[in-house]
Amino acid sequence: VWAFAAFLKALDPAAFADQITAHELSPESWNTILAIVFIVVEMLLAVAHLTFFKPRLAFLGSGLLLLFFIGVTGWAWSQGNTEGCGCFGRLAARKPWEVILEDSGFLAAAVLGFFLTRDWKPRRVSAVAFAALLPLVVVLPVVGPSLPFDSLVTTFNPGEDMSSLAA
Repeated sequence: VWAFAAFLKALDPAAFADQITAHELSPESWNTILAIVFIVVEMLLAVAHLTFFKPRLAFLGSGLLLLFFIGVTGWAWSQGNTEGCGCFGRLAARKPWEVILEDSGFLAAAVLGFFLTRDWKPRRVSAVAFAALLPLVVVLPVVGPSLPFDSLVTTFNPGEDMSSLAA
């Protein structure tokens, strides 16, 4: 889920920054940087979970980030902001209660994972795989906007007639 969310946000970080701005929780001048930070953190968590490198730390990080997202969504909702969250970029707009419910399920999974990995013995292959995938964390926000996935971040398709749109 973290990898999917980070990938979709990285395709259009400016749109994700606009979604952060819409929550009116941070100064607008911070939102471009915050967008990149969230993409990097989500991708880092994805790589940690996929490689099972330091799983307790990954589950703890996931749980804390989910609590933060639940809090931000709840606050924005309480302020009358019912726009779709930036969880999956523009691909999936949902109502705030749907986001909170979904994130609560992921939070429960993170808590369960944290306790189930208490006796986990690290394996060398996990560290090697983590190190091998780590460049994705840095590269994704840089190359994401130039990847050929416009149909995932816009509602327009190649060759579509846009003559009826007001500009």
